[in-house]
Amino acid sequence: MKVFVSSTVYDLVDARAEVEALLTEMHLTPVLSDSSSAYFQITPDRNSVECCLVNLRQCDAVILMLSQRYGPALPFWEDPTLSATHAEYREARKCGKPIYVYVRDRLEGEFAIYKRNQDASLEWRWSGKDGRSLFGLLKEHCTPITEENHSNWFSIFRDSVELKQLVRRDFHAVASRSHLESLLEDNRIPLVGVAVSVRDGTSPQSAVWPVDVVFRNNGTMPALRLSYTLGGGVTLEAEEVPILAPNETHTRTIELRNTINGIVQWQVLATYYTAQGHRVQDRYSAGLMHMPLRLPFCHATLQNKTYFPSDGSIIPYDIASADSPTDANNK
Repeated sequence: MKVFVSSTVYDLVDARAEVEALLTEMHLTPVLSDSSSAYFQITPDRNSVECCLVNLRQCDAVILMLSQRYGPALPFWEDPTLSATHAEYREARKCGKPIYVYVRDRLEGEFAIYKRNQDASLEWRWSGKDGRSLFGLLKEHCTPITEENHSNWFSIFRDSVELKQLVRRDFHAVASRSHLESLLEDNRIPLVGVAVSVRDGTSPQSAVWPVDVVFRNNGTMPALRLSYTLGGGVTLEAEEVPILAPNETHTRTIELRNTINGIVQWQVLATYYTAQGHRVQDRYSAGLMHMPLRLPFCHATLQNKTYFPSDGSIIPYDIASADSPTDANNK
């Protein structure tokens, strides 16, 4: 997920750098015009403001930070009274981007005074000559909602420490989901498959068939805290596997009665975690079908795979389609 960071630079240069580092730590992609990273794309045939707007349009969300400065007006712009930051805000509104607004407490205090004394000639000790322009931007943001999906809320910060706490709070859920999706795209996630087979050497005429339920990690990363339950009348004592390394297997055996011309069906629910704390839950349909004078036909079919990002406030979402076949061990 790409996040565009909009603000004046000179009064917030340290805060911008710290927010950039925080977003990177949260596995998001920060886009800042003053950063040396490759995420901000410079277009040679456009001026600096238009280049910023091009980058903003390619982002998924926008952070707007306001403190002491409004920025110089753009005489060549559609509205020559706007600063670059204000133009970026309006472009984000126009494009329907989620906008997270963070306002310095000193500016918010002066804004509160301004709202009660708009016609008074007051000296703004914090925002100075930029005060009324900053208040105009804040007033524009705080007007009653006229657009779908636009929030007129803003958060107040005292310093960069508090600012980062607010950004982490606001982006924690989406960062968790974005991180999980990036792991899936890069195939850096455990993938536990289930296979079912009758134990080698078992006679077709045996009264009881020992059936192995095999869990194999087919992924490239270890599966942590693997646990599983069986349903459909088949019981198995609970057990948790602390780590299942890539290509490693874990086998449990259940004993099923030899039912002539019968079919036995049950469910397997396997749960495990990634190293980053994301939870994976796989639901399998398993069973066996008796074959006369032969060992039964066994199958295990993935019915549903659900990923739960590490942030519990997010609703889990499905990745695999229903009835997706997986490894089955047939005899």
